[in-house]
Amino acid sequence: MSGPADAVLGAVFSLLVDVLFYGTGRLVLPLVTFGRVRVERAVRAEGLRFGWLGTARDDKHRLVLSGEIGALFGFVVWVSVIVAAIVLLRQ
Repeated sequence: MSGPADAVLGAVFSLLVDVLFYGTGRLVLPLVTFGRVRVERAVRAEGLRFGWLGTARDDKHRLVLSGEIGALFGFVVWVSVIVAAIVLLRQ
């Protein structure tokens, strides 16, 4: 069961991370920081050199997060939404 099942679970996890978490980070982070921080584009390489924390500065001196850090931020947003929904619905 390790062959096809692992492939399907890997594809679902990859889709979840790429679309949901990365997309959330890409949309929410600039809104929360008023455009001072953004997540790098997934399609086109911008030629930025990211440090070990996954951050860089662009030409306009905005902080740019790597795609992985943006996905992590999106994950934190969704976990926070789920926890808030659980807390509010239990009352």
